[in-house]
Amino acid sequence: MRYNIKMKQSLKRRNNQYGAVSLFIVIFTMLLVTVITISFARLMLNDQRQATAADLSQSAYDSAMAGVEDGKRALIYYQKQCSSGSDRGACEDAQRKIQTESGVETDCNVAVSAVLGVTGTDIGKEVLIKQDQLGNDTKLNQAYTCVKITLNTPNYLGTLDKDASKMVPLVGVADNNGRYQYDTVRIEWFNSDDLPVDKSTKLDLPNVSNTDDKTKLLTSSDDWGGINRPPVMRAQLIQFSSSNDPNTGFTLDSFNRGQNTNTLFLYPSSNGVTSDINMGLATRIGQPIKTPTVIKCSDGSEYACSATIKLPNPENGDKTNRVAYLYLEALYKKANFRVTLIDSSKVGSVNDGHVDFDSVQPSIDSTGRANDLFRRVVSRVDFMDINFPYPQAAVDVGGDFCKNFSITDASGDYNGSANGTCTP
Repeated sequence: MRYNIKMKQSLKRRNNQYGAVSLFIVIFTMLLVTVITISFARLMLNDQRQATAADLSQSAYDSAMAGVEDGKRALIYYQKQCSSGSDRGACEDAQRKIQTESGVETDCNVAVSAVLGVTGTDIGKEVLIKQDQLGNDTKLNQAYTCVKITLNTPNYLGTLDKDASKMVPLVGVADNNGRYQYDTVRIEWFNSDDLPVDKSTKLDLPNVSNTDDKTKLLTSSDDWGGINRPPVMRAQLIQFSSSNDPNTGFTLDSFNRGQNTNTLFLYPSSNGVTSDINMGLATRIGQPIKTPTVIKCSDGSEYACSATIKLPNPENGDKTNRVAYLYLEALYKKANFRVTLIDSSKVGSVNDGHVDFDSVQPSIDSTGRANDLFRRVVSRVDFMDINFPYPQAAVDVGGDFCKNFSITDASGDYNGSANGTCTP
C-alpha cells in the first residue's frame, strides 16, 4: 500500500510538470506570432506611406510642369505682342506682366495671368490643375502655386549629342544707351552628368600641347579614348555690324572675308591653353581642322573644360553694334555646355564683367503642389527672335555627305531623271 501511494504522488507531480511546459510553449508561440504580425503590418504601412509619398511627389512634379507649360504660353503671348509692327503699348504691358521696368521678375503667377484670362484679385493666386475641360474635376487637389519668368539669364545652357550642333545667339543686355558691351565669350563643356554612374572616376585626358604636331591630334571616333574623355568642341563665330550705314550692314560677302566668321577647334588635354584665346587670329575656313587649339581640362571643376575667347570686332563696326551667333558642335561624343558673355573692361569689378543674355533663353521657375507636398522645377526655354529667324544649320550630318552635280541643256534632266553615283 505504501508503494502505491508513492506512485500516485509521483504521477501527479509529472502531470503538473507537463502542463507548465505546454503553457510556456503556447505563450512563446503567441508572442512570436504577435511580433511577426506587427512587423509585417509595420512593413505594409511603411510601403504604403512610401507609395503615397512617391505618388504625391510625382503629382506635385506634374503640377509644376503644368506651370512650366503655361509659362511657355506666356512667353509666346509676350513675343506676339512685341512682334514687328505690333502696338508698343500692348508690348510694354505684356512685358510688365513678366518683369518690372527694372528687370526684376514679377510676383507669383502674374506672368501667366494673361494666357489664363485671370484678372483683378485672382491674379497671383494658385492655379488649380483641372482634369476636364469644364474644370469641374479637381478631386486630385493639384495646383501650381508660383510661376515666375526671368527673361535675362546669366548664361546659356545646353546639351550636344555626338556630332550634333547648336546655334547660340550672342545677344547681351544693352547699356542705358542701347549698346552691347560684351567682347569675350567663355565656353565650358563636359560636366558630371556626362560621366558614368561612378562620378569619382578620373577624366581620361591626353597629354598634348600646342607645340605638338597638330595634324595628328584628330583621329577616328573609334580611337577617341574612353567615356571619360571630353569631346573636341568646334566653335564658330558668325557676326556682322548692325550699323545704320547701308554700306556697313549685313552682306553675304562679308562672311568670306575679314573677321565676321572664324572657327576654333578646342581640343581637351591635361596640358594646354589656360589664358584668353584671340579668335581674331583664328585660321580661316578650311584650315582650322588642321590646327586645333589645345585647351587644358581638369577634374574638380563644375565643367571639365573651359575656354575664354576674345572676339574680334565685326567688319566696319565694334562691340556696341555687334550682331553675333556662336555655332557649337561636339565632336566624338556628347557633352553638356555653358556659354557666358563677358565685358573684359569690367573683369574684377561689377559682376566680374559678366553680361546677361537678353531674352535668349528665359528661365521659368515653377512650384507645384499635390495635397500638402510641393515640388519646384526650373527650366530654360530657347526663345528665338521671330523678327530675325535663323536656321540651326544649312546642312547638319553625322556621317558622310555626298552630292551629285551635272551640267546639261536638257530640261528633262532637272526632274531627277539624271542618275549618278556617289562614293564618299
